[in-house]
Amino acid sequence: MITYETENYIILCPKFRILSKKTVEEIRTFFLAPGREKLPVIDMGNVELLSNEFFDFLESNGEKVILLNPIAEVFALLNLTGYDNRVKLFVNTIDLEEDKRELRNRKFSIV
Repeated sequence: MITYETENYIILCPKFRILSKKTVEEIRTFFLAPGREKLPVIDMGNVELLSNEFFDFLESNGEKVILLNPIAEVFALLNLTGYDNRVKLFVNTIDLEEDKRELRNRKFSIV
């Protein structure tokens, strides 16, 4: 998993298209690591499918998980399952750093 830092965040970039059980365990380990000064963020730009383990991770995490750059299919899946209320969604790193323009109005229609 690739990581990079911004001024306030550490961004995790999964390199696989599916968030498998192994990838979710890596993410969980990173989120629970002690001594972290910056908030972790998951860049969803490469991710096309979410596993049950990822939804379990969203449920078990005490704080809202921050997701960056979700593709339309992932965004729709989060919305349809109701897990979009357990995450903070940002379209790009500029919005994330400014903590503005979060995707809050998530109502849409699937045609």
